[in-house]
Amino acid sequence: MSRLFKIAQFPYPRSCISIALGAVSQCAVKNPEVLEREKTLHDEMSALCKLQFEELQRAVFIPLTRDQAEEYDVRGRRIGQICKLLDIRNVL
Repeated sequence: MSRLFKIAQFPYPRSCISIALGAVSQCAVKNPEVLEREKTLHDEMSALCKLQFEELQRAVFIPLTRDQAEEYDVRGRRIGQICKLLDIRNVL
């Protein structure tokens, strides 16, 4: 059997199958409100991480002011909160 599996072969809803590098995993069925909340949190976290990265790039050449450093810390704490809400663990 090939490494890529057809969704139709599995008795789970299409949204609950994820295929990555030939591995198939089943997730818990979630209601639309939960999925929308998770997407909103993920989008917020992505935007915050982008801001953090840009701030670090600028800080290489121009040191952060106190206000910028405080904003950086606030964003970092919010990213941590979102990770807890989404149950994301450090993989390093």
